[in-house]
Amino acid sequence: MEILIIENNKTIVNHEFKTLSKMHAEDMELIATKINSNTRTKRAAVFLLGSLMYFNNIAVMAATKDPLGKLPIIGNKIYSMIQMAGWFICAIGCAIAVLKALMEGDTKSIPKIMMRFGMGFAALYIFPAFLDMIKSIFS
Repeated sequence: MEILIIENNKTIVNHEFKTLSKMHAEDMELIATKINSNTRTKRAAVFLLGSLMYFNNIAVMAATKDPLGKLPIIGNKIYSMIQMAGWFICAIGCAIAVLKALMEGDTKSIPKIMMRFGMGFAALYIFPAFLDMIKSIFS
């Protein structure tokens, strides 16, 4: 029996099992025919094998390189997405609160509302800078 892994029409891995007994080969053929007979199990098997190969590739990449070296980059990307979502949340929340205040006829509370949402949004940027300052003090 032979197992081939092909990528971009080139054989990457070629495993030949010469010591496989006839009984094991028949069992493997039986399992393969059972999996291939049903499209649902075939799709599940393909998904499972593809996922295992994908995660195995990620684990190998993480093991060979410095796994913590990329962590700040990933963290900064996630935090920048949170800041972007925070901008939209603060802008929409402020607009709704201002409209509610205007509908009630309370125009004096509009600057307070704007400051409240502005300070909330500013905290998304000030807090990481504060943490970096603390880190630089103690390092």
